[in-house]
Amino acid sequence: MVKTLPGTGGTQTIVNAIGALVANDRRVLVVGARRASLDGIAHRLEQVRLGGLAVGTERLRRDLIASITRNEKVEQPRIADVDDALVRLRRVLLDYRHALTRKDPELGVSVLDALTALAGLASMPTPPDTTARLDRSSLVALATGRRPWPPTSCVPRRSASSGSVLATRPGTVPTSRPRRPRRPRTPSPAG
Repeated sequence: MVKTLPGTGGTQTIVNAIGALVANDRRVLVVGARRASLDGIAHRLEQVRLGGLAVGTERLRRDLIASITRNEKVEQPRIADVDDALVRLRRVLLDYRHALTRKDPELGVSVLDALTALAGLASMPTPPDTTARLDRSSLVALATGRRPWPPTSCVPRRSASSGSVLATRPGTVPTSRPRRPRRPRTPSPAG
């Protein structure tokens, strides 16, 4: 509560307090005995570009009547309907989680495993780049006899030719291709 005599800086004190409270996501209610004091606060808020914070009495009266009318027409939500909706949403989320983590019987990996491996490849300093697309039968043929992913022995190493980081498993081809050596140029016949 701020009680001041006219001309002692009370309006500025109130505007400063409002600004500080609003900056901290707080709600502020300013009540005054005189309409002139409230108008002075609203005017000062407009000067510091916070005019949208002030609510005038006409606007307040209209908004208050509209909200009371709106609240009188609202029906009480039935708790049973809300509970049923939450149970249905929980089932949907559990089904989604199961679909993401279920391992494919032929490939031995889940969608989540595949996305995690792709994110790991994409985060490499030089990520692999290809336009090749494999059909399911090719993926199944590649998956038979392979070790589980990610392998414990997967250690990043540097390629001698390109300097890029390659993640390899022992006995496998690197996941990123080194650059091809350039062919020597043959001199063109002078003519």
